[in-house]
Amino acid sequence: MSDVIANPGFFKSQKGESNSSLANSALAISPKLKSLFNESTALLEEENLHSFSDEISRAKEDLKRQTFTVAVVGEFSRGKSTFINKMFDREFLPVANMPTTAILTRIKHSDKEYITVLDTANRKKKILPLSVDSWDQYIASDDGKDPSGVAFVGIKSKWLSNGIEIVDTPGAGDLESSRAAVIGDALRGCDGAIITISATAAMSMSEKLFIEERLISKKTPFLLLIITKLDTVSKEQRNGIIDFVKAKLETWNMKDIPVYVPYKTEMPDNKYESIIGMDKIIGQINSWISSSKRKDLTEKWVAAKIASHLNSAVAFLNEKKCLFEAENDSKRKQLIDKKTQLLSESVLVWEKAKSEMIQKSEECYKLFIRKAQEEQVNIIEKLQYDISHVSNLKKWWEEDYPYRLKLEMTRLASLLESVIGRQLAVDVRNFNTVLEKNFKTSVLYSPDEILSKDEYTDFKTGGQVAVKDISTERTIGRVGVAALSLGSVMLMLSTGIPPIIGSMGVGTGGSILSEVFFKKRTEEQREILKKEIEKGVPGVVKNAMIHSEKRIKKIYNDIISDSSEKQENWIKSQKDVIESSSENLSFEDIESINVLIKKIEALSKEAESFA
Repeated sequence: MSDVIANPGFFKSQKGESNSSLANSALAISPKLKSLFNESTALLEEENLHSFSDEISRAKEDLKRQTFTVAVVGEFSRGKSTFINKMFDREFLPVANMPTTAILTRIKHSDKEYITVLDTANRKKKILPLSVDSWDQYIASDDGKDPSGVAFVGIKSKWLSNGIEIVDTPGAGDLESSRAAVIGDALRGCDGAIITISATAAMSMSEKLFIEERLISKKTPFLLLIITKLDTVSKEQRNGIIDFVKAKLETWNMKDIPVYVPYKTEMPDNKYESIIGMDKIIGQINSWISSSKRKDLTEKWVAAKIASHLNSAVAFLNEKKCLFEAENDSKRKQLIDKKTQLLSESVLVWEKAKSEMIQKSEECYKLFIRKAQEEQVNIIEKLQYDISHVSNLKKWWEEDYPYRLKLEMTRLASLLESVIGRQLAVDVRNFNTVLEKNFKTSVLYSPDEILSKDEYTDFKTGGQVAVKDISTERTIGRVGVAALSLGSVMLMLSTGIPPIIGSMGVGTGGSILSEVFFKKRTEEQREILKKEIEKGVPGVVKNAMIHSEKRIKKIYNDIISDSSEKQENWIKSQKDVIESSSENLSFEDIESINVLIKKIEALSKEAESFA
């Protein structure tokens, strides 16, 4: 297909009817990719590696899909379902603050509106009316016993009739592996993804990892990010939220991902007028379909799949070669028996390793809490010591205290980051020891940031206590004493008493009484502020840590998800090796396997070069 120039009216024919040829037409394969497809499948078929050849053929079929599919993804409570409802200007998906639908939902155009639910074997289970109430039995469960399957929603939509499909995914922010698998399945076949983040909890580290691992690393062709719930922050802060999101994307080397606000929201000015509104998002999706970059991005996406399947074939051949390099038939039989036994035990070994990692995430969070509580005590003691040595309490409380607390909270974030990083490194190393020993594989994981330091330094202080300026009161008091002394002198002169002698007792006594009084006032106020520090610091620390448990568990869950994908590949490889164990291979056959491995590795490198 030749590149298509973006044209806002490309969806309309002259008769005003929908013209879906652009979204529905298969993308033409470039000569380079076509050659890669042909060489890979021909080589694998020739060597009877049919399962790998079939996978690559399926990847080729992705280029022939009759829809342009866009997934809406993000952690739970980020407004995905609300966004989709508003996209179609009606409520047909359930909305809640916790994970809602546990099954994948594919939304397409249909003149007759309905919900069709299929089971995991793609058998039709139910046909339901298009209503929020129809979803009651497909809501995610807290006990992990989620319903399974896929829901197809038919909704009357002129826009969708152009060959566009929207996919609603479960929330990505919990530890439920089945939901993570559903999201992975959805993203494998999507042309683009809309990433939802909330203005009230924007750009967490777990969101960064999700974008990197599930979208960017998988070469998802098109991405955009939307900020939901912007209306829940003050009008003055709204531009700042968008600035923050854009700055984060640039810091994370993701500045090419466009940012939008889906709903019309009152803003401080018109700085971001061009990115606000559902029409802007739909326009962006339309531009993806007609983009001259679509072909190139899609080819990279498919080539990444080809490389993955070729690498799996290499792993299989290495296992097979190891089996047939045994000294004799007896040794080979032992190896086959061992692989068969290991295969039957592998599920238990994998599940035990995963279960231990989940337990490690709990222990890591407990360590995190313990260190935070220890440091909280130190912060309180430091700040109370500071206030014991200042004279101007009002200035310290209103100006110095927020700054000192911010420094301490920054130090706390760095300390906790270091503690969690060290513990994570130990747990991943131990996890990999199990994987390498039993399955000759491992997971790679080295996040450059675990906690969001912004959450530790964005707080308010001193709002509950009004501090009087004691120094001003002391000055007024001293002036009063001076006036009293002057009056005494005048009185003494009128009565003939020597003024110096007569006024000495009055002035000195008044000054002493004044200083004692104000010193007492100062100490009372100092004690009040010490108690306020003791009461206020734990609240600041608690608010900073409010998302930390979910973030830490999400990191461990990502490691587990990565291992699950490796588990699937390993089991498939072992089964193929065992099934081929009846073959009789000579030395020449083993040499030919080495040659074949080199050929496949060369094709894999060629596929990776598309990136």
